[in-house]
Amino acid sequence: MLKQIFEEADLDLLRNDLNSIPPKNWTNMNMIEMLSVQYHFNETSITKSKIKEALCFFWDEKANDFDAPNTAKKRAMALHSTMNLVIDSRPALFLINSNIKKQSKKILKDSLVQNAYDEILEAGTSHNENNSNSEEQQPEPKKRKYLKTVNFKDISWGNKFTMLNEHFNNTQTTKNCG
Repeated sequence: MLKQIFEEADLDLLRNDLNSIPPKNWTNMNMIEMLSVQYHFNETSITKSKIKEALCFFWDEKANDFDAPNTAKKRAMALHSTMNLVIDSRPALFLINSNIKKQSKKILKDSLVQNAYDEILEAGTSHNENNSNSEEQQPEPKKRKYLKTVNFKDISWGNKFTMLNEHFNNTQTTKNCG
């Protein structure tokens, strides 16, 4: 699932997301947690101001809703009054920073994977280029002289020795020269 960037989300979308939380679970921290799960945060100060704006809009809407029961209106007004304290608290800051850190790790991991993939592709491309160049420039394979066993069977031991000596001296000479 791709997460949307929180700073780019409009207030109507945020309001709909906040409305998904049942009234019995309404707390400012629950709202911040839900936003942290559903969105990517970019920068702490911008995120905090956007959360304040979204929660202020949400609590004002709930406090002024004519169809809502009085307990929901009172709770919304109380949560609106404590909103700034909660957003500036250490747990909320921890949630925001951990969201930013997770996103940074994912971006770093994705870029490292992409760099490794690019290196593999470049190595494969250069290897293929080297192969195509080397295929054009390769000399013909050398023809080796082999001793035929048919000629070798009927010869005396002394002649076998001289033939072997000549053969291996010639091959060693060609190996050293070539």
